[in-house]
Amino acid sequence: MNKDEKSKIVSDSELSLISAISGLDNKLEELDHNLAMMTKSGKEFSMPNINENEMNKKILDLEEKLTVLDQKISEKNLIPKNDKYINTIPSKSRIGPIRKGYALAENLRLKRIDTLEKQLINLSKKFDEKLSASKISDEVKVISREDDYSIEVLITKDFIYERSRGIFFAFLFSIAIIFLLIIVSTETNIFI
Repeated sequence: MNKDEKSKIVSDSELSLISAISGLDNKLEELDHNLAMMTKSGKEFSMPNINENEMNKKILDLEEKLTVLDQKISEKNLIPKNDKYINTIPSKSRIGPIRKGYALAENLRLKRIDTLEKQLINLSKKFDEKLSASKISDEVKVISREDDYSIEVLITKDFIYERSRGIFFAFLFSIAIIFLLIIVSTETNIFI
């Protein structure tokens, strides 16, 4: 085997190093997200809790209203065919509680609902149709469903702080592991 062929082959230690670096990158993104959420709220952190059932009812209501408006729009041909408003709601699997790394990912769903409501109001003004405005409750609880029981999770500033602290120490641990993997892969003996 010549030198070029050896440089193209990836060893197990290099693969371990690559996977550790990608894990480290994920931890950094998660930490950055949590820190951004803490600084975004300013001095007072108050996250309204989210009730999954209320959100799902609200999404279904918006879908029905958007379907009616979509039919009217398609009948009048005022908007090009490629602009369909019914398909703007993201799937629950992409945003829901599956992504455990982001403590406040459900907040994105609320923002999406607000955006859809604004689009719905604008469309209803165009077609002179009156729609009832839905109310967003300020006190809703986050409920995560596992098997057949529910657990209420209260997201506070302390919760985010503890989670971020854990991520930070995992980040430091990952750096130490990467350092040790580099030492092992280069076969450097620095302890003598």
